[in-house]
Amino acid sequence: MDDEACPKCGHSPTHYRRCSQIGCEDGYIDMHEYDDPLWYDEGEEEMCDECHGTGIECWCPSCGYDLQEARLTQDAPDSANVPRPGYLGNINPVGADPDVP
Repeated sequence: MDDEACPKCGHSPTHYRRCSQIGCEDGYIDMHEYDDPLWYDEGEEEMCDECHGTGIECWCPSCGYDLQEARLTQDAPDSANVPRPGYLGNINPVGADPDVP
């Protein structure tokens, strides 16, 4: 349990645990061992998509809100300025007028 209140519903305490993703060791997965040894070299690691490289999962037991995801998408009030991998922000589609809301 964590003293942090849920930014969505205000429930406190929130819960956390070690990441349950298969192969996740402190937020990273050894791709040679857990994915495909033909495509990856020994020791080649990738950040875990489940815990986003933190090694823990944090959520609200009341509403189920994923606090790890909230921090990365900057929905939580105490979120770090770290963009989620693949997140491009508020980009206007090609041909859209940037002056029109």
